[in-house]
Amino acid sequence: MKSVYKIPQKIKCLTDERKRKSIPLFNIVMPVLLFLMLQYESFHTIFSTPESMSKRLKNCISGRIPKVDAVRDLLSRINPDEIRSIHEEMIDIIKRNRVFREGTIGG
Repeated sequence: MKSVYKIPQKIKCLTDERKRKSIPLFNIVMPVLLFLMLQYESFHTIFSTPESMSKRLKNCISGRIPKVDAVRDLLSRINPDEIRSIHEEMIDIIKRNRVFREGTIGG
């Protein structure tokens, strides 16, 4: 994620239109991305207990762990075109690195 796709750097470049920014945008988006990749079923369950989350995310983010309200607020305000751009860049890198051979991962 860091060296090939540069996801953390791209997340830090996203526009943050929130009025109150007590928790950095990165500290909200990065856990959301990780939990989507890990296919967690409910953000509410995950972010409702920030104490247990700090153990899981200590290598990913530093500072305060977001609560579900902060996650919902940010995700409702984030520009989908910015996310789409990051997604398209990742797809280009995947194609260039030939991750999908014969149309699937691993052929």
